[in-house]
Amino acid sequence: MPSLAFRALLIIATLAIAACSNATPVADGPRYRDIEFHVGAYDPVQPGTPHTPVPGERAWTTSDDRTVHLVHALTIPGAEIQSLSVNSDATPTVDVALTSDGSAGLRDLTEANVGKVLGIVIGEHLVSAPTIGAPVGQRFQVQTASAQQAQAMVDTLTNTPVE
Repeated sequence: MPSLAFRALLIIATLAIAACSNATPVADGPRYRDIEFHVGAYDPVQPGTPHTPVPGERAWTTSDDRTVHLVHALTIPGAEIQSLSVNSDATPTVDVALTSDGSAGLRDLTEANVGKVLGIVIGEHLVSAPTIGAPVGQRFQVQTASAQQAQAMVDTLTNTPVE
């Protein structure tokens, strides 16, 4: 006859196996990297006019060789990105869909900063720096110069290991 300690261990092992079999499976869908949003550190000024740096400001160079001074404002965790896709119609874009949690902060940020530059940063790389024309919601597009650039952005967000 098994000892009391052995029976207790057997019961614990049985419960652990049962708990594992009821566990929620890990999603097999894509895992995305975080997207950082940086806002213009000052209102646009005339070229050549000096500006006063603000705490946390960083100078970034855009793909068209403009220098923009931005301050980190928001990070959307990769888990809050629902989907990414390339739209290669007339103007190539990356279509981004966020969860409601992910979109709330972005909506507030863009609503408060209409007219300023919004830097979109992925892994220390400024991928776009448009001027905010209107508040952004749960779905938005990032315009790119080419379909290849749009695909590279999606690949960067999708294929790089999440840390």
